[in-house]
Amino acid sequence: MKMTLGTLLEEGKEKLEKAGVPDPLLDARFLLLDVFDMNFASFLVKRGRPLTGTENGINGTDADSDTLKKIEKYRELISKREMRIPLQQLTGVQEFMGLEFQVNEHVLIPRQDTETLVELILNEHKEKNISLLDVCTGSGCIACSIAYEYPCARVIATDISPVAVSLANDNVAALGLSDRVEVRECDLAGTLVDEFAGSFDLVVSNPPYIPDDVMEHLPDEVAQHEPRLALAGGADGLDVYRRLLVQARVLLKPGAAFAFELHEDCLDAAASMAREAGYEDVCVVNDLTGRPRVLTA
Repeated sequence: MKMTLGTLLEEGKEKLEKAGVPDPLLDARFLLLDVFDMNFASFLVKRGRPLTGTENGINGTDADSDTLKKIEKYRELISKREMRIPLQQLTGVQEFMGLEFQVNEHVLIPRQDTETLVELILNEHKEKNISLLDVCTGSGCIACSIAYEYPCARVIATDISPVAVSLANDNVAALGLSDRVEVRECDLAGTLVDEFAGSFDLVVSNPPYIPDDVMEHLPDEVAQHEPRLALAGGADGLDVYRRLLVQARVLLKPGAAFAFELHEDCLDAAASMAREAGYEDVCVVNDLTGRPRVLTA
């Protein structure tokens, strides 16, 4: 029996299905296209063409060494996905706001939910020469996406993790933003308070905000393979937010605003805290699915 792209895809799908991976066909196909460096249209054309002359595809004498290496690589990635390692960590990239970001196990994988935060900023803050601080930047996806759309913006991004800072800098450089986006290693905005008091038009963040009781029920992909440092928000999910609320008051210009992504169960409490702290125009914004996602004030 000759192995084809189609039979190889079926093999991967069956393994992921048995492992209980959500969307096994989608993930198996994504990995296959990535390894063989082709799009789906090319796959449809070539899926029935023989790859090797043996059933297992490893010892076939009519396949070139590059093809055999790709088959082995694909099977290796399928095995890792069976262990619930996230797809994005296997490919090393994730798209966000139409841009490609490098990711690894040391940063939170950018999610479509967070695009709500970026789109809100782009819609509500038309002044493209804004000065912006992105706290808990991770991969740098928020900072880079805004800077990419606003060529005159001045952006500083911070993260407590040196590995995250290094990766964010790689993404800044890859997107050609090194002259306008500065990434600093910092516990929230603590070391910036004196240097940049009253300097920013906007402070944004997707901080750790998962409440302790929710952390216990996260999918294996998240709980076992994404950094707890970027997820855990304490008993009520607002430990980091409380600190950010205080720091933002010092860092923002008079009349300027913040926009933070928070857990939907925490947003009402967070809004009350903001009002009690003297913020005005406090507003909770829903994402595209109608779920509360972002707090602005």
